Amino acid sequence: MSGKRMTTWDDDTIKGGGYNERPDVYKAKQGYTDIIRFCTVPVSLLLVNVNPKGGKGFSTPTLADYDDVMDGFIDGNDKDAQARAKKACPALERGYGVKRRFVTLVWHAYRLNRKGQKKKVMQAIPMIFDGGKYEMIHAIKQSLPPMKNGKKRPLHLVEISVTCTDSQYQKMNFSMNPTPSQKWAEVKEEIEELFENGFDASEETEIVKSVTEADSYQSLRESLDRVEGRGNFDDDDDDSEEWDEETEDDADDEEEEERPRRRGKKKTTKKRSAKKKSRRKAKPEPEEDDEDDEDLADELDESLDDEDLDDYDEDEDD
Repeated sequence: MSGKRMTTWDDDTIKGGGYNERPDVYKAKQGYTDIIRFCTVPVSLLLVNVNPKGGKGFSTPTLADYDDVMDGFIDGNDKDAQARAKKACPALERGYGVKRRFVTLVWHAYRLNRKGQKKKVMQAIPMIFDGGKYEMIHAIKQSLPPMKNGKKRPLHLVEISVTCTDSQYQKMNFSMNPTPSQKWAEVKEEIEELFENGFDASEETEIVKSVTEADSYQSLRESLDRVEGRGNFDDDDDDSEEWDEETEDDADDEEEEERPRRRGKKKTTKKRSAKKKSRRKAKPEPEEDDEDDEDLADELDESLDDEDLDDYDEDEDD
């Protein structure tokens, strides 16, 4: 049992809402444009927000069964499902809220500053996002022209421009990049080693699993006791197995480094993968109707020519 599940980019039932999201992995930056590709189908992940009063908490994938959490907390109020979920996950048993989020592997190729100068990133990294962002990505996929053979065009074949209007709350718009800066064959060569048997968009790679894997019951309970002040625990961040997620009231530094924590989840598609580290998470659950209701940005008009733009120093640019 776990609190995650593989999904697809074709689910038109997923809607956005008003929860704030702070991805601990890929982070967009206000005033900049990132050039990325969505390399794998998303994992639907159920995250518990452990945020005790008067202390800084963390988010963790639930240890409970995915369907029990969905039926008991996300889509419904099934008391039997709630009881089973609370028994399986100490964070739910202690009354912390759970949210639905999505995790996918992205290839972050470049970051463009306000002057249009391009900085190489060239990094495979997990991205965590909520239903509102899923809707935007879903809309892009639905608008893609078919392949020459008539089949649907996979999302990973398209380069995406990401613009950010708020770094702290990671408000982003996505649009198709009209002038691709890097061929898919080059990206595929860079990321193939992350997969067990070569690139497979439906595979949950190790780099994504490092975000979605749940902690053990005992270690999660110890972490809960620590942040709730129930015992004598070493608060050394380097030794902690959990990762911090800023909340709306806690977030005072958008560039602050975050730490690792455990997770719970559930899947629904294929195998697993291999290699590479990653970072941490954000969370899932239904939402109201504000924060993530941004419309898709218009396609960028300016050309992203590799050769004409020098790398820039992001710190100096700031």
